[in-house]
Amino acid sequence: MPRIFLHAGTHKTGTTTIQRALFANREMLASNGIWYDPGADLFGGTRHAAISFAHQLAYADDVATDTRFQTYRERIEHALSEGQDIIISAEPLYRMVMGGGSSAPRPEALTSRVFLAFSKGCPYSPSSPFVVRID
Repeated sequence: MPRIFLHAGTHKTGTTTIQRALFANREMLASNGIWYDPGADLFGGTRHAAISFAHQLAYADDVATDTRFQTYRERIEHALSEGQDIIISAEPLYRMVMGGGSSAPRPEALTSRVFLAFSKGCPYSPSSPFVVRID
């Protein structure tokens, strides 16, 4: 079953390098069953990372009805129907997971927002295995 990976890289850990490599190698990744589309054409922001998407996911009130999320969800659904794994990478996801202030979402809230934004008609069940590496 295809999977969706939310890469919530922390600052100064090579996240931008990873995102640029993913973006530069999208065709090769797709030919190997991995879909990477930051959605910059829908959400704005940098073209190699889903930063604006992550901000909208965290704080928009209408993620279930916003046409940008619907379009992005359709892209994801298509990739999933093709059996591709999905990678969404953005540093703001880390802040959502760890909590960047008293009103910042936590892991459960992130999972809930992802489910709300993408669950309608999607052939997958969300789960939230969070891995935090501390050296």
